Amino acid sequence: MQDTDGLAVTFDDVIDAEADPGLLMIVQGLDDAYRARPVPDDVHLRVERALSGSPRRGRRGPRLLTLFQARKAGLRNLKIATASAALLLLVTGAGFGATSVLQKVYDMNAGTHQILTQNLGKEVNETRVAGGFSVELKRAYADSNKIVLGVTLSAPPQRHINSMVLSGTYDFADRMRLNTPPVLSDDHGQRFPGGLAPMGTGVQDGASGALLEYAPTGLQPGQPLLLHLHASAIEVTEDLPSTAAANAHEPRCDEVQGTLCDFTVRGNFSFDFSVPVDPGLVLSLNQASTVNHVALTLVRVTTGIQRHDALDPRRWSQCTCDAVSQR
Repeated sequence: MQDTDGLAVTFDDVIDAEADPGLLMIVQGLDDAYRARPVPDDVHLRVERALSGSPRRGRRGPRLLTLFQARKAGLRNLKIATASAALLLLVTGAGFGATSVLQKVYDMNAGTHQILTQNLGKEVNETRVAGGFSVELKRAYADSNKIVLGVTLSAPPQRHINSMVLSGTYDFADRMRLNTPPVLSDDHGQRFPGGLAPMGTGVQDGASGALLEYAPTGLQPGQPLLLHLHASAIEVTEDLPSTAAANAHEPRCDEVQGTLCDFTVRGNFSFDFSVPVDPGLVLSLNQASTVNHVALTLVRVTTGIQRHDALDPRRWSQCTCDAVSQR
């Protein structure tokens, strides 16, 4: 068994003396297997008889013979396999530590960041696929102030996608890019306003993350909420090598600007899911006050994942204000 310095010299193109101890153990084990003596033929025969359950001596079966011959041949090339395995571990280990595009969106705001750090809401983890493009609804959160849905859009590999936007409605007859937000409703058919993604990552390595935000109306805290998210298209912008390539693109471009091709991927990107409503209601007041001839009503004080600013009372003869605090 070699020491750490010896491994670093033998496999200097992959590891060094400061490499992770777990990686060194794997490389050292593979190297020891390479240096071990081949198994004698009589041991092969005993193993064959033990596996077959027969005490008779005879010619090794072709299946076992192939197995042992492959093992001998593999030992001769195990040094190459050792270096390849070590390199693979280094590459995949770096991938596992990468931050997902959706997590980057959550981290853009202190309030939405708490959804992940405090494990709020519910993981959905459902995916819809059409035309090689996919939409994953990763997590849903709801309180008395806001409904937040974490969505990841992914493109087929080796495509030069500039942008992807999830769309709720598409005019198939006129091929118009309406870019309406996905529709969110409850099990009673009530629709919640919103759906535009105020924060997103853009396309990174063929994927983009976005948070769809909706304003709940008449939501009762502390009760599970059955929701339906309806989306029928992904509006895509792809950068192609030339204008001619964009004009010949399939599916056909709805619009071509130089080498940029805008097209729509149609499909069923809808989800049915449930989410608990965070019991963020702190105090219901319904207290009215008049200031400078303007009537104000303080309805409730709640906690929420993001601060909301009240409307300017000077622009209204009457307004209803919610006082919202950070968690």
